[in-house]
Amino acid sequence: MDSEEILQRIKKHYLFFELIKDKVENKQILYEAQKYMELLFFELFKTHARL
Repeated sequence: MDSEEILQRIKKHYLFFELIKDKVENKQILYEAQKYMELLFFELFKTHARL
């Protein structure tokens, strides 16, 4: 996965979280899911940078 694809996926996931934030009752779960999504993409960037 190249950097551009990673960025596109980040944007799509961010938009997804924006769309559902008003529908999710437990905001802590939403916050945790978004945090781990960001960490996952950060790891992808780090792995890609090492290649």
